[in-house]
Amino acid sequence: MTRRLKLLHVATTTAGGLGQSLLSITTGLNRQRYDVHVAFGTGHPFDNAFCAAGIPVYPLALSRGVNPLRMALCFFQLKRILKTQRFDIVHVHGSLAGILGRIAARWVKTPVIVVELHGYATRDPNGFMENTVFRWLEQRLDPITDAYVAVSAAVARAWVARGVANAVRIQVIHHGIDLAPFTLTPAAPVPRSDPGAKIIGTVCLLEERKGMMDLVEALPYVIESCGPIVCWIVGDGPLKAAMIKRLRELGMDAFVRFLGWRDDVPQIMAQLNVFVLPSRRESFGLVFLEAMASRCPIVATRIDGIPEVVADGETGLLVEPGNPRLLGAAIVRLLQDAQLAKNLGEAGRQRVSERFTRTAMASAYEALYEKLWTAQHRTTV
Repeated sequence: MTRRLKLLHVATTTAGGLGQSLLSITTGLNRQRYDVHVAFGTGHPFDNAFCAAGIPVYPLALSRGVNPLRMALCFFQLKRILKTQRFDIVHVHGSLAGILGRIAARWVKTPVIVVELHGYATRDPNGFMENTVFRWLEQRLDPITDAYVAVSAAVARAWVARGVANAVRIQVIHHGIDLAPFTLTPAAPVPRSDPGAKIIGTVCLLEERKGMMDLVEALPYVIESCGPIVCWIVGDGPLKAAMIKRLRELGMDAFVRFLGWRDDVPQIMAQLNVFVLPSRRESFGLVFLEAMASRCPIVATRIDGIPEVVADGETGLLVEPGNPRLLGAAIVRLLQDAQLAKNLGEAGRQRVSERFTRTAMASAYEALYEKLWTAQHRTTV
């Protein structure tokens, strides 16, 4: 009888799309074959979702940003966890978790080590640390890495171009989602004081890389062209204060509602007329799948992995990043052309159901794990 393989996913944080993708992967795997555990730096509202899904969680003293003391503590935590639990496979996500997790897994002789390449979404790919310390570390850790998984072909190309990994050892596995929460039935409305206005919205970490200031700058043009609208912003982050300040300067603050982190994203998506995310950097964008599953037309940027997810002119409109005028024009086009918006939304639902389901994603990961486990077992027999 084939025994269950014990699998640990290690992540720097559950913030943003990384946490969503991690939950989708871990809940999608066959529990009869895989005993799935997770370890991550805590402190984000999404942390509780893993316990709610029945997945054992190991808290780590880890967060985004380089903190030598916390990194050292995290390494010893990981080493203890791995030595005690004796996992068959360790799968790491994020830069810091990827470095510390691989070293700890190698230290205790974990049979299989997999690295998820989420890209350079949380740091400047041309920054000093990236071009020196991180790049050097990644190259030194390549020999102890059994396989890489890139969330998009764009990410795979970037890592090969930077000399970090060989293309032969990188497999692209796109994110996938469970379509069940995104039902065809009408969602319960979010309470609002502006029932007549059309709604545009976004769901993201409020950081510069998400291009949120471009959305702020686009709002005057959208309102001038379409009349009163309301913009829902789901999420939080360091850019929020600057956004509020600029909205007030532009006289746009009355049209924007900051909703914070929410656990009813499907219900919110169902009420949007247009979903907007003008990212400056985006490895994939799991939230686009949620918008498409909700039949919500998308306005996004033609950058990194986004064109692999959002088909320009078919499921959404893509514009060049960093251009609020073009962004506003695309939003206006969808608000004024109801038939186009409906067509894009319907095509988006079809696209995600055909290409980006959690079942398809889980099957791809399981096939990779089985291949790596079989290869490792053969070398030790």
